Amino acid sequence: MRYFHRILAVLLCSAMVLTALPVSAGQSDWDQTAQFLHGQSKTPSAGNTYGDWAVFVLARSGVLVPNSYYSAWLTMAERALDAGNGKLSGPTTGNLRLAMALLALDQDLTDVGGHDLLALAKDTDYVCRTTVMGAVFGILLLENCGGDDATEAVYLQHLLDKQLEDGGWALSGTVADPDTTAMTLQALSYFRDKAEVQAAIDAGLARLSSLQLDNGGFTAWGVSSSESIAQTIIALNLLGIDLDDARFVKNKGLLEALLAYRLEDGSFRHVMNMGYDVMATEQAMLALDSMRRTADGLPSIYDLADRKTVDRSVVGLPGKDSRISVPGKTVNIPTFPDIHGLDEAEAILALAHRGILNGMGDGTFAPEGLLTRAQFCAMAQRALGLPVYAVSAQVFSDVPFGAWYHGSVMSAYGFGAVNGMGDGTFAPEKTITRQEAAVLVSRLAEKCGMTVDYDDTAARNVLSQFGDYRTCGDWAKEGLAFCYANDILDDSVMDIQPTQAVTRAEAARMFYAMLDAALLLEN
Repeated sequence: MRYFHRILAVLLCSAMVLTALPVSAGQSDWDQTAQFLHGQSKTPSAGNTYGDWAVFVLARSGVLVPNSYYSAWLTMAERALDAGNGKLSGPTTGNLRLAMALLALDQDLTDVGGHDLLALAKDTDYVCRTTVMGAVFGILLLENCGGDDATEAVYLQHLLDKQLEDGGWALSGTVADPDTTAMTLQALSYFRDKAEVQAAIDAGLARLSSLQLDNGGFTAWGVSSSESIAQTIIALNLLGIDLDDARFVKNKGLLEALLAYRLEDGSFRHVMNMGYDVMATEQAMLALDSMRRTADGLPSIYDLADRKTVDRSVVGLPGKDSRISVPGKTVNIPTFPDIHGLDEAEAILALAHRGILNGMGDGTFAPEGLLTRAQFCAMAQRALGLPVYAVSAQVFSDVPFGAWYHGSVMSAYGFGAVNGMGDGTFAPEKTITRQEAAVLVSRLAEKCGMTVDYDDTAARNVLSQFGDYRTCGDWAKEGLAFCYANDILDDSVMDIQPTQAVTRAEAARMFYAMLDAALLLEN
């Protein structure tokens, strides 16, 4: 459904393997969509529609994903709650959706990084402030948390009170829409032993059937979409109604109608005249997996008895290079009298605490001091624990064997972070510029599992806010765009000054922000 603000699509991690699936109805459809999702992996995110639903879909499916994907998402979920003092900004359903994904990963909702989402799910005033969707999610959550008869009774009555005269439910207005009706029926399925609930279900099914088109699909808000079909399939599965039920077979049935939206690669579109849509694909995957579970006698898609467990000791993002090993914290916490009041003070102390950077030997840090290209490489080597890159011949004419910086420059070179000046030299004693530092850090970030993918248009969209962006080297624009987009470079200064030398304080900010975004400072 499209009830939430659509943010950057984030799904799975590459290099994943599918489990062997039992033969069941719709398996080839399920498998093809799973294969597509499996290849669409990016960095996981939390606190938005795509990230949270993606985690729920994948945790419930038979797809094996690296533990690091889930571990990273859990860390991001905790951060999102921290930022909002225990509650996401935006609609009620955002918090409940996040809680559903957390439950799918077998997390204790009473202590999500110190925040109690179960208490939020039991706050009837908060949950019932939405038309129906809050109560729908509230029931699904509480049914998977041991139940709460009194609270669920409030949510159940809220849903019954919101039933329209036409028998269905609506997100707003007085005319039923198929998505909201189907999702309400999913929640009511837990109480169909009650006569008044069964009567409401029967009326809702009748209305949903009347909304179905001859092609097996539905129109909501003037648009025929795949998501309405997917939610109806899930509702019928939860109610124990066969998809071949005559009420839901017009000229075509539900599955045939849903698969009409499928593209050749297994993804799904939202409407017929569009291409791949991540939300539509996730919803279709939920429906197909719901069918698989029903056919194979497994717990339903919203019965989280078979939850996914996650090893939280895993640090970093899914695509992290296995050679990366960020130093742990040392016993002694350094202090520098010349950094008090600096915006970069936290970054400086955090990195110094790990031995990634040092002071000047006299107790000061010299934040305005400049760094050479060789010193920046040494900092990179320490920050990521880059392995020694042994070479038998001299790679750069000005980086001789025996030079103090030879090992650091060669490690950065072997890791793909630096290339030299293009003439066979490296210029190790030259001060490093902002655009050179941005490119090096962006290459390291990619090795840490972050996505660095800015074509000319995307880079221009980020950099054009700066008055001097045209002075950047073409070779540096992607790295600069990445660093500004991820708060690795400070965008409060309205000029990039790409050829200006980087200070020690700026370098600390860059490495700290990159490591923090890559979830490598958690231990």
